Amino acid sequence: RLNLTIRANVLVKRVLFAGSKAVGLEAESGRETFQVQGRDIILSAGAVASPQLLMLSGVGPEDQLNELGIPLVKNLPGVGRNMMNHPSVSLRFKPSDGYTLEPDSPRNQVGLRFAAPGSDDRNDIQVQPLTSGPAGREAEQISVGCRLELPRSVGELRLTSADAKVQPRLYYRFLEDDWDRQRLREAVRVCVELFQHEAFQGLIESLVAPAATDLASDAGLDAWIARSVSIAGHTSGTCKMGPADDGMAVVDQYCRVRGVENLRVIDASVMPTVPRANTNATAIMIAERAADFIKEQVG
Repeated sequence: RLNLTIRANVLVKRVLFAGSKAVGLEAESGRETFQVQGRDIILSAGAVASPQLLMLSGVGPEDQLNELGIPLVKNLPGVGRNMMNHPSVSLRFKPSDGYTLEPDSPRNQVGLRFAAPGSDDRNDIQVQPLTSGPAGREAEQISVGCRLELPRSVGELRLTSADAKVQPRLYYRFLEDDWDRQRLREAVRVCVELFQHEAFQGLIESLVAPAATDLASDAGLDAWIARSVSIAGHTSGTCKMGPADDGMAVVDQYCRVRGVENLRVIDASVMPTVPRANTNATAIMIAERAADFIKEQVG
């Protein structure tokens, strides 16, 4: 199509503004820096790069931008804040003698969703048995991922440089909320009990991690979780959608960036909270809905 150009290996460095109106992008490819002009600018760089680009362009928390010498276009304190993800730990089991993990078997074949013990939130835990090879371990092991799907703890993304090539610092602050720690702790215990069921005899010989000493007390299990916790690829919320009276909202219900013109963010960063699921389907839904807004010129 004559009105579409696709170019690989391009780094967008910032959004260009005329006053408070977005008019284009500055980008780099190879050793060439160039500008692209446009009537409507859409950022779909994800929940890490979209807030980074906004801040590099002067849209974000005024104090951070002043520290890095970035000229302010619009003070939006919520850019980079409200960062959420799904904290996850992996339980490991030693398979029974004679059981072989096929390296080319499907990695995820079944999943389990349930409410954590004591929780009124539906499906705030997700469990996925995985296969894993030796990878430095003495023997092949069965790995079971246990994930908190509806955390209360929120983190923050902060710029460390005015250079677009320098990655921002991510502070996830997982499990800072006591309720998050309690739910993930009890979910791990549910998983341990589940895989002790007689249906797994002949498949699982023993639990490798967490160890019995880790399971002996809440404090011990909390310590194991703190050592083991990792992230899913589900970072969300760093340019959250919200009403005009929400001082931390970055975009409105049409994905337009508040306080500036001709600029939208359309990706997982606009989610007000992380979904209780993988984020890809929700991100697709947001994009489809926003595309309708743009075609209909709504907002």
